Amino acid sequence: MTDENFKYCIFPVSLIRGAFSDISAVIDCIFKYVVFKHTEKLKHETELEKMKAAANVFNITFGCGIEEALKAAKRLECNFDLKTPQVRLGKDMLWDYYKNHKDEFSIACFCAFCAIKSILGNKEYAKTNKRFVVARMFGKTGREEKPEYPETFSSYSDASAYLGKRHGVNCCSCGSIRNAAVNGTLPVERPQKNSVMIERSALDKWFSENYSKSQSVSLEEKYATRYHIDRVLYELQMNWGLKLYSDHSRGFYLSFTKELKDLAVVNELAKRKHNELADIKRNAKEEALKILNRK
Repeated sequence: MTDENFKYCIFPVSLIRGAFSDISAVIDCIFKYVVFKHTEKLKHETELEKMKAAANVFNITFGCGIEEALKAAKRLECNFDLKTPQVRLGKDMLWDYYKNHKDEFSIACFCAFCAIKSILGNKEYAKTNKRFVVARMFGKTGREEKPEYPETFSSYSDASAYLGKRHGVNCCSCGSIRNAAVNGTLPVERPQKNSVMIERSALDKWFSENYSKSQSVSLEEKYATRYHIDRVLYELQMNWGLKLYSDHSRGFYLSFTKELKDLAVVNELAKRKHNELADIKRNAKEEALKILNRK
């Protein structure tokens, strides 16, 4: 791997979930994931030595310390599906969003940029639609997702991880849940002296009452509207290098490497094939009707 490769970070699109709530925390998770992932290629004796070496390779320093960063990176798989499509972003862009304040629209553009990168993958262009882009903006695969969650949780950390999976990174800390259990606002059973049993239904009710509707969900609904997603896609076309083309077809073609005229050609060829197939089916129907009329 060349030095040029270390200017980029490759990570699952699921890690951007929660970006609207705390973009810096999200990017911190991305950096930890990228560094930890690189340790798989190193041959140092201990995990901590590998983590230190990998952090040096990417020139990333963790404020929490390398040992805590290692622990946090290993916990990511508890809060995120790390097998979602990958995003490849320049490290400079990530640092910019980590260090500098960004308004909601700027974060929306960042998330849409990540979404489209994950849709393209290694392809020069892809066909998609607004609904799919919005799903990826919020760290989803775009498929109809119906995750299965346990009915009860036996620790505050498990309850926190569950809320994190549903509503984004740093959604609700173990301490907040523990305090709610202590003051009685969250019903908790204690089958044994040093154990807890938290019903998922009770946890959901407590969360909705105390944190209202999660910001991630409400913003997903917002950007699913035509006006807001069109604003984001327009900005990406004007200032982020996106090429997007659609003409009398469902969805649209997009690319960061192809020219607009190339996408127009792809679109027209696809329509031509569709029309040819429609002609074949229409002719087949006419032949079938002739046969039936002769009987």
